[in-house]
Amino acid sequence: MKYAMLVLALSAPLAFGQAECDRHCAQVETSAKFKEADAELNRVYKRLLSSLPQAQRSRLRVEQRRWVHDVRDASCTKRIETEWGRSCPTTWCLVAEEQCRASETVERTKQLEEIMVRGPR
Repeated sequence: MKYAMLVLALSAPLAFGQAECDRHCAQVETSAKFKEADAELNRVYKRLLSSLPQAQRSRLRVEQRRWVHDVRDASCTKRIETEWGRSCPTTWCLVAEEQCRASETVERTKQLEEIMVRGPR
């Protein structure tokens, strides 16, 4: 009985530590995925930008800034607020928002790649 109590007492901090690691590891992994997606987006964006005439470059710059702030960031923030509540300070909310940004960034990269293939409109 004493042995069982000792095992139970010693395993509680391990379980808590695992939960903390899960949160932290998820945050680190998601952050890395977002950085990778963002770097790829920037590479594609710069290639596309260099291939356009000046007037279309200006338009793309404006559109890209609008997309980052008004589309990607705002839609991810709204999605998290809808799913988790307006004031969600937990690590999981931050992870979910970063996952959303990474996903939206990958989709935007595909859009810009399509523009390079078919040409701007």
